[in-house]
Amino acid sequence: MAADDSDLTRSTGRGSIGAQEEAGTVRHLFDQYDGTENRVTHALACCLAEDPKLLACFIEWSTGRKPPAHARLHVLEQQLPGDPPLWKEVAERRGLPDICIHDGDAWCFLIENKLGAALTASQLRRHRSTILGRGFESVEVLAICPTESASSAVDGAHQRRWTQVYEWSRGLTRTSRWAGCLADYLEVVEMRLDEEGRERGWSLTTFTGIPFSSEIPYEYRQAKRLLKLAMEALRQRQDLREQLGIAQDGGRGKITGREADGVWDTLRLSRAPAEEQMQSLPHLTLAIGQQCVLAILVLPNGLKTEFRRRLRDLGLGGFLDLLREVTRGMSARLSGAPGWVPWVQVVQRRYPSRSGSGIEDAELTLDLRTAFADGDRQDLRGVKPQPLWAQTAFEAFANRRGTNTLLAVGGKFPYGRCPAMAKREALDYVAAAWISCRPVIDLLFGA
Repeated sequence: MAADDSDLTRSTGRGSIGAQEEAGTVRHLFDQYDGTENRVTHALACCLAEDPKLLACFIEWSTGRKPPAHARLHVLEQQLPGDPPLWKEVAERRGLPDICIHDGDAWCFLIENKLGAALTASQLRRHRSTILGRGFESVEVLAICPTESASSAVDGAHQRRWTQVYEWSRGLTRTSRWAGCLADYLEVVEMRLDEEGRERGWSLTTFTGIPFSSEIPYEYRQAKRLLKLAMEALRQRQDLREQLGIAQDGGRGKITGREADGVWDTLRLSRAPAEEQMQSLPHLTLAIGQQCVLAILVLPNGLKTEFRRRLRDLGLGGFLDLLREVTRGMSARLSGAPGWVPWVQVVQRRYPSRSGSGIEDAELTLDLRTAFADGDRQDLRGVKPQPLWAQTAFEAFANRRGTNTLLAVGGKFPYGRCPAMAKREALDYVAAAWISCRPVIDLLFGA
């Protein structure tokens, strides 16, 4: 986190915030309370209380109305204006609003947070009536839930999803340190939930880019979170459905790779038989690695003979023509992502046991542009032609002679040279790299 312990002492209705040691590890500054819902509520309240400008911005963003001008706003957690702070158990038993923001006079803003239990209209009406009974004349109510609630449950209150709160806070990190703290903490909570393997059907965060760089090193849990969000978004893309016919099912059941160089997941092509194993079919892979992102079409070790034969029957000349078409497609579609590389990878593996991980005996990776003469390449500053690499890749895969050999083609996006990966638009470039591989997919499936 950007914050230092010395800056994180403040009094609220639920105590003070600051890092605490627990079982040999440093607890997060918002982890004073049990339960994900309470912790997320506490994080929001603390960050809004620490930054008055952020608080005013949040109120206007969530309600469409500005708070009272020149008023000093008070932020309370599970506490009513004028009452002393209560123990958490007592506050929950009394059914107090999660957050109460008021000007000490006539204006009040209530926030109800739900992550597990369902939102009910009666609860929101009760909160509103309680505040009106204390003399406040203008009362705004906001419900924050993981998914959209029915209008009958909201009962006229404002409604936001936690993913919207995350996007809002992430968008203000340059101007507010506390907005960054809130966004960072929502990521921490999401990663914890993923590590615990909870089936919940919702997210707290959204994909806003892959931030890894020399300043922000690769981290496994963060990469796993980003991969999950990216794949959820990619499965919904209309262009991938129309151009490539991606299926809505498939993918890896569980993302692993804590000790590996990166994490990866797959998309199944609907033209492939659903009953077949992914290891025998062409499929799309997104890999978030320590140095780069790969958006590739994979022809796996166990590729069915019919697919391998169609590629082998092209011959070397036809194979190079196919790679040329892929490269041209990426050049046309990836102009907004300088630093991308058209990529081919051939890997030979062996598996000592069914349950063990594979051992790599050989690997060849190449920039596709090395396959073509100077006058026949796309956007090739400084790339020297060496057709031998592509020829070797073709021979190794087409004439594998009993070895387990994988071929992948697509786009490589190094973090250091491709800053577009750190932006939300990164998924547009991932999709564009995959779509550029359509000539290969059409060949394999006989289109």
